[in-house]
Amino acid sequence: MRLRMPHGHGAAGENPAEILAFAEEMTRGERRLPRFTEVKREGLKVRAHFVSGGRLVVKAELNHTADRGKWQERVWSATPVPVDVPDKGMVETELPAGATVYYFNIYTEDGLAVSTEHAEAE
Repeated sequence: MRLRMPHGHGAAGENPAEILAFAEEMTRGERRLPRFTEVKREGLKVRAHFVSGGRLVVKAELNHTADRGKWQERVWSATPVPVDVPDKGMVETELPAGATVYYFNIYTEDGLAVSTEHAEAE
């Protein structure tokens, strides 16, 4: 789930490379995408564990919003998060003050994005 990713049929919704990578993994057994295995929150600290699937994870971000109301009208921000030793498969950070909903994205060396599920901070 890329931040501000266009949706719909045609180029806007079909261009992200992870869509094709996922389809090829499911139908042809191609190289696996990373997968999140666990997401935990303790107070303001949030942590997510992942397995790489054979792809090097090179960056991560915490996407978050302080808005409430309709999802389509919320404004989201991305905060870079260090990848704690990519072969360990963990990202960790603190929630920004006022965050209502958040999720992690990790990115592979070939630019594919993989996300956790959204989680409510309250």
